Amino acid sequence: MKASWSSLSLRARLIAGAVSVIVALTVVYSVLVFERVRQAHDVEIEKRCQAVAEQLGTMAELPIRAGDLAALDQIARDALRQAEIVAVEFKSLDTGKTARAERSGQAAAARVYSYTLSIVPETFSDEIGILEGAGEGKAGKAVGEVKVTISLAGSDRVMARIQAAMIVAALVLMTIAILINVQIARRITDPLMALAQGARKIGEGRFDERIDTTGGGEVGAVAEQFNRMAENLKTTLDQMIQQEKMASLGRMASGITHEIGNPLNSILLDVTMLMDDLPQGPNREKAAAIQAQARRMKEIVNHLLDYAHTPPTQMQSVDVSEALDDAIRVLSHPLAKSGLVIKRELPPDLPRVMAIKTMCVQVFVNLIINAIEATGKNGGLQVAAELGTDPERLLVSFSDTGPGIPEEFIEHVFDPFFTTKQKGQGTGLGLSICRQIMRGFGGEIRAEKSVGGAKFIIEFQCIT
Repeated sequence: MKASWSSLSLRARLIAGAVSVIVALTVVYSVLVFERVRQAHDVEIEKRCQAVAEQLGTMAELPIRAGDLAALDQIARDALRQAEIVAVEFKSLDTGKTARAERSGQAAAARVYSYTLSIVPETFSDEIGILEGAGEGKAGKAVGEVKVTISLAGSDRVMARIQAAMIVAALVLMTIAILINVQIARRITDPLMALAQGARKIGEGRFDERIDTTGGGEVGAVAEQFNRMAENLKTTLDQMIQQEKMASLGRMASGITHEIGNPLNSILLDVTMLMDDLPQGPNREKAAAIQAQARRMKEIVNHLLDYAHTPPTQMQSVDVSEALDDAIRVLSHPLAKSGLVIKRELPPDLPRVMAIKTMCVQVFVNLIINAIEATGKNGGLQVAAELGTDPERLLVSFSDTGPGIPEEFIEHVFDPFFTTKQKGQGTGLGLSICRQIMRGFGGEIRAEKSVGGAKFIIEFQCIT
């Protein structure tokens, strides 16, 4: 079953179309060139035949006027010594007599060309006319004709060689053109096939797929846009997944706070009252342990409430330096106890950002607490700020001197309940809340690989 044109691949179409055009142009060009060569060759043959006829006519002029057929026969036979002449015929217009010599054999059987020339004498002197017995001739009046027939066998062999050479040259040029066209088709279709494969893989959910952009030109620009699209799709999908997690967690938090929060408050109140009535001893220590675990459960519930509550929408102009000062004041006691040294690299002319100051302080507090817990005693934390590549975005980085975040965990540190701390030392909600707050501001927070510690970058929207 023959494949239809529409079922062929783009590469096959390009190659087939180009080959058809190349073959057609080569054939047409070769035919035209050969025809021009043939015409030029025919003109050359005609000139040669005319020159021979003129030469023989000059030699035969006096014998024709004298009616000397023997002389004409001799001239004709002598002319046959030239290989290409196959027949010579002289005719007297006055007497009607003819003299003819013809070659026999294979040469005579070949394709021939004939040329007839009228013999017109010039004005002859009386002496010449008397000697030849021709009487007085009259200039301008034809006295006879000479017909020369030459063989075209040699000409046909030359044309055959020319034709063969042209066919070989056309085939060579056509082959080269086809090979070049195949390479051009590959250069065009290979990136398109890579785009198609990349699109298929992205359709399968493999958003990390990237294609080569080194081709340059329009194809390279398309490949670059494709990679950017894939990156945006991955980012959008991650955000959608994260938002769905947040929404699910928020719905769960609303139920948990009602179902667990009130009983926890009662437990804490009863345990506190019980401890007041118990003397020092094992029972009081057990009650204190119950109180500590209940408070930890209450802390988890409070974190869940942060998810359940919708952040305020009334944002205002916030000074990042002032928000950092407030966060440091809130943590003055833990900072003094841990010995964490905070190095500030905030330029005095930083632009103000659109945010909610109390929530900015909450984000900074969370990151500083993480640094305290990661670095241990006498650690270090560097807080720096600078404008991003987009002048409307302010980047604030927190880089500590702790052990850092394992590379395989970087993409998961903002997932709810994900933590790298030991069991019982963290809820895994702090960074998730920070991301939710920053996205509520139209900003972002992300973790990056850093030499010698963890690094978090907060992105704010500047006020222009």
